[in-house]
Amino acid sequence: MSKRKYRSVDVKEASAAGLLSQLASDRVVVGIDVAKHNMFAAVMDEAEKVHSIVRWRHPEETRRFVAYLGELRAIGAAVQVAMEPSGVYGDALRFEVEGAGFEVFRVSPKRSHDAAEVYDGVASLHDAKS
Repeated sequence: MSKRKYRSVDVKEASAAGLLSQLASDRVVVGIDVAKHNMFAAVMDEAEKVHSIVRWRHPEETRRFVAYLGELRAIGAAVQVAMEPSGVYGDALRFEVEGAGFEVFRVSPKRSHDAAEVYDGVASLHDAKS
């Protein structure tokens, strides 16, 4: 069994074009791992298949990330955002995302931790996997 690789793409290189044909439905869930500076977001469909992991530096590239969410909406995807309630680090991001008209849901950190093993069968956790 080979190791699963958690490759992420920089938000400046992320593209929503071509993603719609890969989706199981038109709904996209974007799960965000909130951090002080280096944030990650997994873009997945209703079948819980992760299509890409996007990374950006907060706050410098946060508006570019929100623009990426807009690109997902522009290709016809219904975008929902899920993020951890991690103190004040995510407040500015949540403000920008909600201001752009996206639904934002809070996910319990315990649920995120418990789901770590479900993702790939390994109980370890790191930013790209969260």
